[in-house]
Amino acid sequence: MIGVRRVVKGTEPVSRAAALEERLAEWSSRTGVAVEVWALPGRALPSRVDGLVHGVIGDVLDEVERQGRARAVCVALTVGSGGLRLTVSDDGQGTAAETCEARRAEAARLGGGLSVNAVRGEGTTVSLVLPAGALG
Repeated sequence: MIGVRRVVKGTEPVSRAAALEERLAEWSSRTGVAVEVWALPGRALPSRVDGLVHGVIGDVLDEVERQGRARAVCVALTVGSGGLRLTVSDDGQGTAAETCEARRAEAARLGGGLSVNAVRGEGTTVSLVLPAGALG
């Protein structure tokens, strides 16, 4: 399947989340890599956090496109009382993206962390975690 598939239904996403889904759909259509959206927040994020989230997703998509071996990308972005968690996984070659270094530093400035876990030949998972305090 090519395109974005929303797997978990919830409240209607705010316009920025809808814009993210649109961006993912366009990327999927252009690259032929399927995208599954497991979760998006039902509320707006502070601009600095929103920029970081979109930057991390963009970095992963760029790496997936550059490697050219993934068939699917999964995105889950949740916001709760404990903070924010973003997970972006692909089933590609399992090479870590060095482009995440600047994002890792930005996450640390917000009191959070960013990790990249790759299993060669099986894929990569990038996780961003931010504390509730970073969300305002």
